Amino acid sequence: MFRIRALVSPLIFTIACATGPSTSAPPGTGNPDDPVNPNPDVPPTVSTEQLATALGVSIVSSEPSGAPRLLRTIVPRPSAAGVPAAAAARDHIAALSALWVRDAPPMALADNGVQQLRNGATLVKLVQNAGGVPVHGGELHVLLGADGGLAAIAGTLLPAAAAAAAPRFTSS
Repeated sequence: MFRIRALVSPLIFTIACATGPSTSAPPGTGNPDDPVNPNPDVPPTVSTEQLATALGVSIVSSEPSGAPRLLRTIVPRPSAAGVPAAAAARDHIAALSALWVRDAPPMALADNGVQQLRNGATLVKLVQNAGGVPVHGGELHVLLGADGGLAAIAGTLLPAAAAAAAPRFTSS
C-alpha cells in the first residue's frame, strides 16, 4: 500500500504541473484560431440536451425532428404557492418553452382538464390552438407533484403560426 502511494503522488503532481493553467482562451469564446467558433460576433450553439440540463430537466424521449417529447425534472422546480394547477402548469411550460421553440413564440394553450391523483399529484392537460382551432395531436400533459412542483411533461410544444400563414376557415 505504501509503495503505491509513493509512486502515485509524484505522478499526479507531475501531471498537474504539466497541465497547468492555459494562456489561450477556452474553446468557443471567439478566438480566431479556434475551430469551434472562429467568429466572435456569433455565440456558440447550445444543444437541446445542454439547455435542458441547465433548466433542471432531462429529455427522456424526443421527436424525429429533435424536439423533446417527454421531459422529467432532475432538479426540483417549485411553483408559486396558492396558484391553481393549470396556471402552475402554464408557468412551467413557459419557463421551458425554449427547449421546443427556441426563440419563436409558442402556440397558444387552452385548458383541457385537470385530474387529481391519489397521492396528491395532479395531471394537467393543455391543448394547443391555432387561430382558436385545436391542433390535432397537440396536447401537453403536465404532471405536478403534491406541492405543485413540476414532475414531468409529455408532448411537444409547437411554435405559433405566423399571421400571414394562419389558415382561414370558411363555410359554404
